[in-house]
Amino acid sequence: MTESRDEWYEDIEIAGSGIRRVSKFSRKEFTVNFADIQSQWLSWTEEEHNHFAAAFACSPQDREDDNRQRIVVFLMERGDPAIWRKIALLIAKCIDRNRAVEFLVARVREGIAPLANYYQALAMLSADEALPALEQCLLMHRKQITSRLYTGNWDDRLAHLDYIACLATLFKITDDPAYEANLSDLLHHSDKNVREMVHSVANSMSIGPI
Repeated sequence: MTESRDEWYEDIEIAGSGIRRVSKFSRKEFTVNFADIQSQWLSWTEEEHNHFAAAFACSPQDREDDNRQRIVVFLMERGDPAIWRKIALLIAKCIDRNRAVEFLVARVREGIAPLANYYQALAMLSADEALPALEQCLLMHRKQITSRLYTGNWDDRLAHLDYIACLATLFKITDDPAYEANLSDLLHHSDKNVREMVHSVANSMSIGPI
């Protein structure tokens, strides 16, 4: 696995932050041939699949080319939820809008958490056709976070992140102030992590100020 990780990741020195391990795909000049990925895929382990997808997801979203699009489509067709949520934003950027929305809505309806990346991708596409699925998911998330005592564990945080991202996506698409008000209410949550999630999600979706 170390060799596989080194193939897609590298250590770089960042001023004030020391050495960090980052995806080689974050460099615009770094690329990989689709045919190579296609031929090697079956020989890779599930862990190697996920490491590649995580690295590939760091590709600059403003770069468009046929080779990258073919890799995205391949991962959509041969991947699984762990891979799909990693590349959700690339799907929104690289794939035909109708196909992207259909794929993302299908993932949302499946409800395999975490869903926040899918929501953000749908927000990027201003996918108003996804509103029925998003509203249904919002009810599900609201029920999840109100049906149990918040303990601050990882599952609780992920549940709140999905709820926040779903709210933000609905607000981004509809501009309905009710969704904005619900987001603002969460800024008074007792847990600092939840409050920070609201700001983080709002910033990532260019919503603000909340």
